Amino acid sequence: PQPVEATSPAADPLARVTPMTISVGSISGHVSVPAGVDPQSVSVYAYTDIDSPHSSVAVAANGSYVMGDLPVGQYKIWFGSSDETISSQWWNNAVDFYSAAWVDVTAGQVATNIDATLLDGGSISGVVTVPSDVNVLNSYVSVYDAANEWVTTTGVNSDGSFTLTSLVTGTYKVQFRTYGANIA
Repeated sequence: PQPVEATSPAADPLARVTPMTISVGSISGHVSVPAGVDPQSVSVYAYTDIDSPHSSVAVAANGSYVMGDLPVGQYKIWFGSSDETISSQWWNNAVDFYSAAWVDVTAGQVATNIDATLLDGGSISGVVTVPSDVNVLNSYVSVYDAANEWVTTTGVNSDGSFTLTSLVTGTYKVQFRTYGANIA
């Protein structure tokens, strides 16, 4: 038989690892949608910065949601839908990330009543026309609200058509831009 080297538990490097606890909490609420819209078409997103959501969860058939295991901190909550007939929104009816309120997540607690009512949405559509020597696919359409706050931007299709959906019904300013061309 071959000799076997025995080690004591104290000599085991894994025995010296101290478990680390991450403090987490949850956010919960209810999302209401117009009649005929499936609540399950809505997702709830938690942002810590504007660049990308930290976490997301789908809304249940009854409109409820629970977003669990969020690290302790502050989040801005956005409600978006794959159903383009309804508007998306930030929590507390904020128009954009910058004006949205922070939701505090504390260890072992649930931040409740983070609710939203998504309304029938509006849309803006049209056709962008550019000179024949300009590539229309370099064109973009941006929408701003009455306070001149950016709402959304979309590119145009090869025929110049565009559609912006999921807009809260209201009055908007529309800006057209074509990159790489001097068009007056």
